Amino acid sequence: RAFTAAGAAGGHRLCVVGLLGALIDSSALVHAGALPPASRAALESIARAPRTTLVVVSGRERALLDEWFSGIPAWLAAENGLWVSDRTQGGAPAPWEKLYELPAPEGSLMPTVRGVFKYFEDRTPNSFTEVHESCITWHHPPPPLDHVSQWDAGDPGPPGRAAQVAVPAAGAVDISISDFGAYMASQLHAHLIKVLGNSPVEVHLGGDRVEVRPSGVTKAQALECILDRLPVGPDCVVALAAPMERDEGMFGVLRALATDACYACSTQPAAGTVQATHFVDGPRAVAQVLAALGQAAMREVALPPLGRGASASARQ
Repeated sequence: RAFTAAGAAGGHRLCVVGLLGALIDSSALVHAGALPPASRAALESIARAPRTTLVVVSGRERALLDEWFSGIPAWLAAENGLWVSDRTQGGAPAPWEKLYELPAPEGSLMPTVRGVFKYFEDRTPNSFTEVHESCITWHHPPPPLDHVSQWDAGDPGPPGRAAQVAVPAAGAVDISISDFGAYMASQLHAHLIKVLGNSPVEVHLGGDRVEVRPSGVTKAQALECILDRLPVGPDCVVALAAPMERDEGMFGVLRALATDACYACSTQPAAGTVQATHFVDGPRAVAQVLAALGQAAMREVALPPLGRGASASARQ
C-alpha cells in the first residue's frame, strides 16, 4: 500500500533486491540458468514504473548479472559491492565501475583458500565452491535426506598453518542431517580465521555459506554510492535481501533515509536481522511480494502521472 500511495502522490520509490536467498534459493544456485520468469517479469515492471529505481545487489560476478538482468533498467552491484553499473536508461549494457582498488593478496593466499574449501567440499554432501574475481564462497545447501554423517578420527585435517579442525572420535557422535552443513561451516569459518588472520581479506559466515572477500568491500557502501547518485531521495523504500552479517549495514543505510515508509525485509530468520525491520520467509515469499509490486507498477504505467501531493482519488 505504501508503495502504491507514494506513486499516487508523485513520490519516488526505491526497491532494493538481493539475489541469493531472496530471488533464488541457495540450493537451486548450481542448476539455475536464469531468474525465475515470474520474478524477472515483476522486476522489469517495477523498474519501468514512473519515478521508481530498482537496485540489485549481489555477491555474484559481473558476467552473471549482465546475463540475468539484461534489458532491465536497474542499478546493479556485483561482487558484494566491488562493482556497480547504472542500467537505468533502458537496461542496455553499461560499463562497470570499480569502487575499490584492492591490495594485491599474497601469492600463496588463494591456493591456500581453495585447498581449504576443497577439503570441506569433499566431506560435506551437496556443498560446492564458487570462485569469483575478488572472492571465494563455499555453499552448504541441505544434504540429501538419506545422508547421515560420522567423523573419521584419522582425518588429517584441512590444509593451512593453523590448528586442525576439531574432530570427534569415530562413531562417538552422529551429526544430524539438518545440522551437519552448519557444523562444517562453523569449523571452516574458525579454521579460515586462524589461517588468514593477517591477510587483507575478511571471512564471513551466514546464509548457508562461508565467504572470503577483500577487506572493506560491503554492499552497504555500494548502496550508499548509488543513493548519492539518485536525482531525488526516495519517499518509499522496499528492500528484500538475505545479507550476511557483514552486509547487514545495507538495511541501516536505507533506514537512515528521511522516509517513514521504509520496509527493510530480511529472509534470514535468526542471525543477520538486527537492522532489518521485517522478516520475509524465503524466495517464495519474496516472489509474492515482487509480484504484488509488479502488478501495482503495471497499473501505474497505464495511468497519467499526477503532481506531487495529489490524491489517488483524482484518478477514479
